Amino acid sequence: MNKKQLWNSILQQAISGKLVPQLDTEAAVEQIGTAPAPDEVPFELPEKWKWVQLKHLNLASFSGGTPTKNNPDYWNGTIPWASIKDLSVDSEELNATKDHITEKGVANSSTKLVEANNIIVGMRMGLDKIAINKISVAINQDLRAFYLDYKLIDPKFFIKFYKTLRFEGSGTTVKGIKKNELMVLLVPLPPLEEQRRIVTKLDELKPLVDQFGEAYDKLSELEADFPRKLKASILQAAMQGKLVPQQDTEPAVEQLGPAPSPDEVPFALPEKWKWVQAKYMGSWKSGATPRRDNAEFWKNGTVPWLKTGEVSNGLVLATEEFVTEKAVKQARLRLNPEGSVLIAMYGTGTVGNIGILGIPCTTNQACCACITDSYVVINWFLFYVLIAFRALLINKAAGTTNLQNLSKDKIEKIWVPLPPLEEQRRIVERIEQLFAEVDKMSACKAP
Repeated sequence: MNKKQLWNSILQQAISGKLVPQLDTEAAVEQIGTAPAPDEVPFELPEKWKWVQLKHLNLASFSGGTPTKNNPDYWNGTIPWASIKDLSVDSEELNATKDHITEKGVANSSTKLVEANNIIVGMRMGLDKIAINKISVAINQDLRAFYLDYKLIDPKFFIKFYKTLRFEGSGTTVKGIKKNELMVLLVPLPPLEEQRRIVTKLDELKPLVDQFGEAYDKLSELEADFPRKLKASILQAAMQGKLVPQQDTEPAVEQLGPAPSPDEVPFALPEKWKWVQAKYMGSWKSGATPRRDNAEFWKNGTVPWLKTGEVSNGLVLATEEFVTEKAVKQARLRLNPEGSVLIAMYGTGTVGNIGILGIPCTTNQACCACITDSYVVINWFLFYVLIAFRALLINKAAGTTNLQNLSKDKIEKIWVPLPPLEEQRRIVERIEQLFAEVDKMSACKAP
């Protein structure tokens, strides 16, 4: 799907009650006016929401007019005068107008002044145009002002809902909609605080959709690259200390090992962070492959044995093969505990892949595992650090294109950013929240 389809799908999720959770602490909306019949509503709402006609949410409504162009005394004054060209489909606010009229222009025409912070919609031509006027403006006959009851509906929520509508319009030369048609429009009405949470969430998501949607025109490119590039951007911000705020109450990280020279690190860190070589993060060790010709090492084995091809930048929950306890002892395999962080050391296409163990297991010689020191680094933070620096790891791999390898020594010597322990936890939590939002957006289907 393209950027517009993706955003429309997210809007539909929002006004259907599927974007933010409903809270038990919020009271249900009271039915205002007659409840519609089941066959009159476009979709099902959450329990606490109600379908309400626009006329029950509106305190006043009026259209405007145009002073005659033949009288210069009516134009180029100080009063902003809005027409359909001043409303943009890409903006929810009206902050300025191209034309201005005088007080005489207002007094001698059917235009009307709209007080600031109300809703203005296009009634002829740009039927999908809607905005909150942040300034007082006069309007022409193609626009209509709505003074909504803000004790019942948040204006920004109404705009988000209105953007999901598809007006066919009527008329021969100029398509338009009528006031009476809008007044009976069914509006999905959540509790007021939930409306505001929906608006906040949509405002968080919109820049992400805009930033990474512009570069892709083809459906396949968008679906393939949007999540990957967005997650990479999130990780980059996290590694630079820009994803969560630093806390004054948290102590600075002590320098572990030697500090790097400025030309050894790619960017500056927050004051309390330190650049640390990976070897100080925990205990790194590669595995081994027990002899295949020894049945006592393999037959009826119960100890999971991980191969490098099973490490694929995520959680490892199972292995294809198992070895015996005897193999673990005689082949000197280390049983890596759950939570250990892994790096694939060999193989074109797999070298540099990162994993984190969801089960205790041993590994083959092509996989390097790190048992982390919880007093220094959170295992999931180290996992995300290595995912962010994966390209650097791959660049350090040696060998031919058919057999690339990354030594344990090279892994241990890479410089990685280390924040205070509690900040690591906040960063991991925020990364996981944002990644979940990216996955939700990429899973959305166009309506």
